[in-house]
Amino acid sequence: MRFLDRLGKNKNIRGQRNLQNIVDRIVHNQQTYKAYTHERFKPLTDNLRLLCFNRDPRIRKGIIKKSTNLFSHWFTVDSPLDGVDVPEHVEQMIINWNKTENLKKKLTQHYINQLVFGRAYLELSTMEVVGEHGEGLEKPLRTMNNTLHVHNIDPRVVQLNTVRNKEAQKINRYQKPLEDVDYFVVRDGKNMMLVHPSRILMTSEWTAGDSIPVGVIDVAYNLIESAVNSDRSLGEILYRFGHPFPVAIIEDASDDELDAVQTAFGKINSSTGFVGDDRYSFDLLNPGAVNPKEYAEYFYIGLACALNMPVMVLLGVQKGAVTGSEIDLSDYYNDLHSIQETLFTPMLNTIYKTLLGSWEYEIYWNPIYVNEESESKIRKTNMEALKLLYFDMGIIDDVTARQIAREWNIPIPEEHLLETSETPPPDEEEKEGGENRSVEIRKPTEMELRWAEYYRRLGEKELVEQEKRLKDAAEGSNSD
Repeated sequence: MRFLDRLGKNKNIRGQRNLQNIVDRIVHNQQTYKAYTHERFKPLTDNLRLLCFNRDPRIRKGIIKKSTNLFSHWFTVDSPLDGVDVPEHVEQMIINWNKTENLKKKLTQHYINQLVFGRAYLELSTMEVVGEHGEGLEKPLRTMNNTLHVHNIDPRVVQLNTVRNKEAQKINRYQKPLEDVDYFVVRDGKNMMLVHPSRILMTSEWTAGDSIPVGVIDVAYNLIESAVNSDRSLGEILYRFGHPFPVAIIEDASDDELDAVQTAFGKINSSTGFVGDDRYSFDLLNPGAVNPKEYAEYFYIGLACALNMPVMVLLGVQKGAVTGSEIDLSDYYNDLHSIQETLFTPMLNTIYKTLLGSWEYEIYWNPIYVNEESESKIRKTNMEALKLLYFDMGIIDDVTARQIAREWNIPIPEEHLLETSETPPPDEEEKEGGENRSVEIRKPTEMELRWAEYYRRLGEKELVEQEKRLKDAAEGSNSD
């Protein structure tokens, strides 16, 4: 074979090898990209979620803000039957138990866990004796127990999927699980225990299909990573902007000269100077300052979307700032009310049924308004509408009026009761010689007293503002 033929053959071989190397690199890059994307979208660990909540102030503020807003106005208990009130001893027992258990704080913490981990667990416990290995927890919780207590369980110690039958029997040999019961598996140190579903109340974030419930941190994790990198970069930029970057140019420099300049740069202070001949030139470069405001706004918009809350609620409206339309706030508070009804009303019904043995009442969440002025206007409008329909025009009956008043959370009409009270008319008093007769006066309920005090404060506030407006108007007319 001629030399040129051998050379051409070798060139082809080298070309094939180069082509194969290129293909191998492309395949490797594709596999790396797939692994990268899979790593980016696979579920986070609970410890990483907790770390993000504890380390990032924006995430922490947003989650705590929404959780506290959810229970800020609390709830009332009322009978679903028209004209029937909750017995005073039952109402007082609920109030005292809520205070003793600090229920508002525990429910707030419960929702914080749900937003962080995507799921949350509330344990119901009594004074019953539980074995060292969890004996007794596999049995249903007894109802009508005045020693009922509630506790938040760390979601990291509860297995995501429940177990039953043969799978449940393998968890703890000291417990005797019942048939066809979906048990929670709770880790206590190195031990695993079965807990009956009547002892744990679980809530979770929305899911799609059979996917695992995820919290706010999973949804906003890419933003969190970017924000952390931005924070670090911003600190470096500020350092560079405050400390100019020294540059030295040396014509035909030797290695020793370059090493000497590099060593001198490492010892720069406020009194440092440089000496050299014409071959040396020194300069100090000032990097341009970067304004992170635009990216910060982008981050807050993304975080607000993950939290399903307006940006103005997340950041807080500064005094004197223009808030724009209040429609977003109304939608936000409607969303909170929906969460209250769908997640926590069933939970409270279960708790009170366990506490009292039977539960025939309903939970009414006090409405959350944009501000006190809007609240007073809405209540005033509702009360005037109810007065027009019931007292003035008689379009609705007593039962409907009471139902509307309860739904609108305004005082129930009592005007007609005054007409049927046991107070005798004036002419009857005169016939009996003007003797004083005992008059039965209905004692206002605690809720009515609270509303009366609330409206009194609103009235005082309005008087102060009215006086201020009159004063400003008078000063304006005098200046003209």
